Formats: sequence, structure tokens, C-alpha cells
Amino acid sequence: MPCPHGFSSVSLLGFSQGMAMATTLMRPAAFAAGVGLSGFVLHNELLGALEPLEPKVPFYWARDTAELVINPDATAFTAEWLAANTELSQAHYPGLGHNTGPVELRDAAAFLAGLVPGPFVPRG
Repeated sequence: MPCPHGFSSVSLLGFSQGMAMATTLMRPAAFAAGVGLSGFVLHNELLGALEPLEPKVPFYWARDTAELVINPDATAFTAEWLAANTELSQAHYPGLGHNTGPVELRDAAAFLAGLVPGPFVPRG
């Protein structure tokens, strides 16, 4: 089925709770790639019935390991879930806190550019 509006594919990107929404949408829909910035994956038994996800979508998880907003239990579950259900790439940005930064965004864009076919603009 062709992508809407002439795009070559659809990917997801979420910051903080937006990462929870993005990873929820990945169950069971297929996307080209995903990016999560300073966020987490929801732990939910109903959603868990859709796992393991196949195919495993490339996913870039970027965060500051010392950030104080996402609790350690959520971070641990997120690490396990992403490892089991995605083709995980991750990066740590010390001093970023619970924010986004230009280096992180540049790296996320490079990750997507390497995976997503075609330009980031609609065709015709």
C-alpha cells in the first residue's frame, strides 16, 4: 500500500511522553524507523499481547543517563523492550538532562537519513 501524500515511508519520532506514544503506535503497525528522545516505553499487558514485534523496526534511543524525569524502572523496561522488539541504536548525551539538543537532533536526523528512502518532502 503506498504511503499517503506521496511520501516514500512513515517514521515516528517522540520526545518524553511522545516516545511512549510513538512506541505504542509501533504495536502492531509497520513504520520505516523510530526515534525516541529522553523518553520511555509504556508497560501494558494488552499491548504486550502484540509482541514480539515483527519485523523489528530500526529505532534510535537518545538520552542523558543522568536525567531525573524518567524513573529508573521505566528506563529499565524501555531498555529491555527496545532490545527485544527493535533494531536498537542508542546514544547518550551527558549534561542534556530531560531536553533535546542540537547534537542529538543532528544525530537523529542522520539516523533517519540513513534508513528512510527518498527525500523528506512529498513527491509531486
